[in-house]
Amino acid sequence: MRSFVRIFLAIVTAVAGTLLFTSPANAIDEKECRGTQHKEFATPGTDVDFYITLCVWRTGSRYDAEAFGSWSDGGGIRKFDAFRVEIRLEKNDGAVTYNSCNYRDAINDNSSRGFTCGTASAVGSGNGWTADATILYNYDMDGKGEYFWNLTGSPVI
Repeated sequence: MRSFVRIFLAIVTAVAGTLLFTSPANAIDEKECRGTQHKEFATPGTDVDFYITLCVWRTGSRYDAEAFGSWSDGGGIRKFDAFRVEIRLEKNDGAVTYNSCNYRDAINDNSSRGFTCGTASAVGSGNGWTADATILYNYDMDGKGEYFWNLTGSPVI
């Protein structure tokens, strides 16, 4: 059953991402995505599996970064004191725009779900644009504070 849920979530995430990035109203000139990154978090109860994909795209002179993915094996009992996706649109490894999306309550309350977290658009030109992100998390009541999972950024456009 667990692998069925993972496969289902991966398919739903891929379809949602494809629809989002290919809608005619958003005629994207260029898009690059990093393959799905996965981490299993050793949480109270069942370990949480987290999947995330980072994408950067250009529409005319507007650039955007987005993280989308899913988790499984959340809920049941409190697992995290903190869980945030901190996504950045970068040019030549310098942050241009930034956003933080808090998923603590969603993971603690839901066994599985998909998500999307994006930055504000930036106007620019040239090459060197990427999406990058860090996951900040704090296990429930372990007394050890915050941990960071530095993701591999998207390919460059």
